[in-house]
Amino acid sequence: MNKHMNRSSLAVILLALSLGASPARAGDCDHVITSNEARTENAITATKIPWETSLEKAKAKSAASGKPILWVHMLGNIDGYT
Repeated sequence: MNKHMNRSSLAVILLALSLGASPARAGDCDHVITSNEARTENAITATKIPWETSLEKAKAKSAASGKPILWVHMLGNIDGYT
């Protein structure tokens, strides 16, 4: 029963959130960047994130800072070329 309630609650929340959402159109934004600009921005952004490659170190940092761990599991490289 509890599992069913959780699924029902989640469905209601997702429905409520989606009611205010509308699809974005290319004409809705002031500036559209090229694919080369997107690749450059991606490379810059990826280098600014302090990635931790050790789960144990990440757990220690999380415990010390009180911040959650964001787990990213990838098959390939974050630079977009897998």
